[in-house]
Amino acid sequence: MQIDRRKFFKSVGGVSAVALMTSEQKADALEHFMEEELEEHMLVQGRQSGVYPTVAELAEQNKDLTRRARRGIGGMFVARGDGQLRPLQPMPEKPTLLDFYKYRFGTGTHVQQSAARALKTGMPEKVVLACLLH
Repeated sequence: MQIDRRKFFKSVGGVSAVALMTSEQKADALEHFMEEELEEHMLVQGRQSGVYPTVAELAEQNKDLTRRARRGIGGMFVARGDGQLRPLQPMPEKPTLLDFYKYRFGTGTHVQQSAARALKTGMPEKVVLACLLH
């Protein structure tokens, strides 16, 4: 995917705004920009063909272990250091939130740390849940 630098800089407020960002903020901004561009590309592609993939079709694509990455986000969807994708474990017939953590979210360390911090600082339960789901 080609990145339009001008469009990216405009989306974050210009070159001067980028100059004030930390490396982490720049990485987050670029990731967000790329997600938005990919989403727009997929929407345009779907509108043009008039056909949207079913869950079964997406699952079938994700079975292809010769690809560099699956459709999705996170370490479970990209190849590890050896360049090989690992098969995804099948989900239960009626998955619960815990099943998603077990089979799709990997270790979940980041969200657990966020939730623990929210609990420690006295945040309401809905904020703790938001931390677990983000």
